[in-house]
Amino acid sequence: MVLHVDGHARNTFLLGAEALDAIPDTARMVAVFATGTTTGWTIAIRCDGTLIHVEKNPQGGFTWQQYRLGNPVTPTRISRERDLATRARIHNGPLGQHFPAAIEALTATGFGLSDPPSQCPAGAASLTQPLPRDTVDRGT
Repeated sequence: MVLHVDGHARNTFLLGAEALDAIPDTARMVAVFATGTTTGWTIAIRCDGTLIHVEKNPQGGFTWQQYRLGNPVTPTRISRERDLATRARIHNGPLGQHFPAAIEALTATGFGLSDPPSQCPAGAASLTQPLPRDTVDRGT
């Protein structure tokens, strides 16, 4: 499942993380493509107890990160709490370099390999912020 969230915020990681937390943890893999008020964007993928976070900042630079999820480590908490993000981070090399698990997750959810797209994959559900806390428009 892929969801596109377009919000009125600069922090696209927070938008994507909140959307992931609003989707029940029943699917093996779910992805959120989050865009906001800048040219930057985030792809957040929850898969097999981890969070893969790919972000393009407004200056065009990319960061690639992976985190361990669990109770109480959620995507939203990781996006808001830098110290928690540091503790939960799985080290896969330099932050500016992609890693195999990220490429596999991007491919499985319909995103391109060499440069994650600036458009959401075909068939993705779309949602404009504000994101309801208890429900989300979901697509398959």
